[in-house]
Amino acid sequence: MARARFIIIGGGRVGRVLAYHLLQAGHRVMGIVETHPARATELKALFPEVPVEDAIPEDGLSQCDCLLICVPDDQITEVVKTLIPHKTHLQRQIIVHTSGSVPSAVLSPLRHRSVQCVSAHPISSFSTLHPSTQSLQHVFFDLEGDPEGVQWFSRIVADLGGRALSVTIEQKKAIHLAAVFYSNFFLGLAAAAQDILQQQGFPSEHRFQPFLPLIQATLSNLEQQPPLQALTGPLKRGDVSTIQTHLDLLKRHAPEWLPLYREICRALLPKLDLPEDKKHRLKQLLG
Repeated sequence: MARARFIIIGGGRVGRVLAYHLLQAGHRVMGIVETHPARATELKALFPEVPVEDAIPEDGLSQCDCLLICVPDDQITEVVKTLIPHKTHLQRQIIVHTSGSVPSAVLSPLRHRSVQCVSAHPISSFSTLHPSTQSLQHVFFDLEGDPEGVQWFSRIVADLGGRALSVTIEQKKAIHLAAVFYSNFFLGLAAAAQDILQQQGFPSEHRFQPFLPLIQATLSNLEQQPPLQALTGPLKRGDVSTIQTHLDLLKRHAPEWLPLYREICRALLPKLDLPEDKKHRLKQLLG
């Protein structure tokens, strides 16, 4: 699409990755608003050609095509309040926030003269590494909001190499919850695994690397099959004695993870194709 002009509010992980890839795609970033001094210094080094300000530039508001709000969820309302006095400068802009859980309706006070409001959440994880190392190729963005705005930002997503997914408000909430299970809780499980190995004296380099082929094979299986078909291990087989061993080990060495093990097994058990007597024994064992 034609070169679009952006002002980005918030220069954290998401804001700087989007700024980098927008510039790479040939769009113009007219400015980044960042109030944190150390972060502002980092942004000036990352993007020497982009003005970094600690306040919203009034003249830029009327000139930009898209105002992109990349702040934490609980700060979006405050940003909107800050923008309301500048509402008359907004004419036919697309206003977008990148929260996964907050709907586009939070931007409604800024609607004015055909201003379109959109939430555009990249379903990915952004680190503190240089934004050039974090590709948006094939990353899905769930988009919710005013239809024209969603259509416009879908074209931006395509320019970034991503894929747009138009959703309802309830679907957006479900996507964010699913992302927490897929990403945040996965890392929580990794922490549990490493704690268990640490308790048995394994050095740090042996708490992850030996399991990397297993993790990669599991992800490969998940790409090709539903989770319950890809599932392997003692619960899938109904190995009562092995699960008893696991429970005993957790009780002795990592009791804080015992409820997690039990609850995951209990939630999966009714979905598994096991003989009823084994299901009954496992149900009793798991409490």
